[in-house]
Amino acid sequence: MAKQPVAVPALPKPVGPFSYAVRSKGMLYVSGALGVDENWKVVAPNDVGAQSKKVLDTIKTVLDAAKVPLADVVKMTVYLTNAADYRAFNEARRAFFSEPYPASTVVVVKELVIKDAVVEVDVIAEAG
Repeated sequence: MAKQPVAVPALPKPVGPFSYAVRSKGMLYVSGALGVDENWKVVAPNDVGAQSKKVLDTIKTVLDAAKVPLADVVKMTVYLTNAADYRAFNEARRAFFSEPYPASTVVVVKELVIKDAVVEVDVIAEAG
């Protein structure tokens, strides 16, 4: 099966040459999501809790467009600009995911592509 991009009409058009998600060989690959509004402006600059909630809401919107439930997420990669924000991110994550939790990698980076963004997340899900 060839890769199939997922249309997400509830989100603004991507600002670069990428798809919000791509379905391939029974899996769904969701691009990194940032805590931005419909104009690609950061919500709550430097507030990891608020941005984490927005990021996870965006991922849920993408998964919903692909008709894939949150429970089918198998891998999550998290990018934080400050290791001290890990606890706050986890609080937001617990509101979206329940056991068994997806596998997870957390990477601390110097900065993200949009100024004042402090968290970015991409996921991989089973898409049967």
